[in-house]
Amino acid sequence: MFVVASFPRSGNHLVRFLIEYLTGRPTLGCYKNPLDIPIHCNGFPDAPSVLAHVRGEPIAHKAHYVKELRYLARRYPIDGLVFVRRHPIEAIISHHRKVARDNAQAVYRSIRRYAALDRYFERTKLPKVNLEYEKLISSDQDKFLFELGKLVAFMQPETLKEPYLSTLRKDFERLRLINARPTNRPAWNGIRSPSTADHYRKTIHPRVRFAMSALIAIHGGNW
Repeated sequence: MFVVASFPRSGNHLVRFLIEYLTGRPTLGCYKNPLDIPIHCNGFPDAPSVLAHVRGEPIAHKAHYVKELRYLARRYPIDGLVFVRRHPIEAIISHHRKVARDNAQAVYRSIRRYAALDRYFERTKLPKVNLEYEKLISSDQDKFLFELGKLVAFMQPETLKEPYLSTLRKDFERLRLINARPTNRPAWNGIRSPSTADHYRKTIHPRVRFAMSALIAIHGGNW
């Protein structure tokens, strides 16, 4: 069992889609959320059969926080950790999009959770790979394929289905758009978002940006 870990709003859904598409096996959502279903159980109006080949035993489990990672480590033998990292200011502000309704304490709690997840990845002895959210959603094919190559190299080679890998490499933009438009789950904030990869860093006040960066650094984040 692999674990796909990321702070919320950082591309977990997209990476699970890629894993299901490439391996033909389901991925599980957060263990406390029954609505967080395997990706292939969604409806994809633009391509209803895109994940029709997915079946069998789950190959990966989703996690957003360190406590979830520790729970999964107690329950399953973990084969490896796929960590999807988005710039912390983008991830945290995207997670608190209605900042006026979120008090400073809630945002500060997210900063600590982001940093804790970052530290867990750096310190874990598990086999691991780091994927960059900004490259996964980039329209630059070379950047996307570089991150895809890291994922493919990390996953057990026997789990990959070569015809699907070839299709993904050739048609990555169409498949990402299909993934971004499911019918029976909350809207995913990846390439559907009108924001660019650095939207929030450009729009928030410089003092807020500096304060968030300093807090993340104090708590041990790597940005």
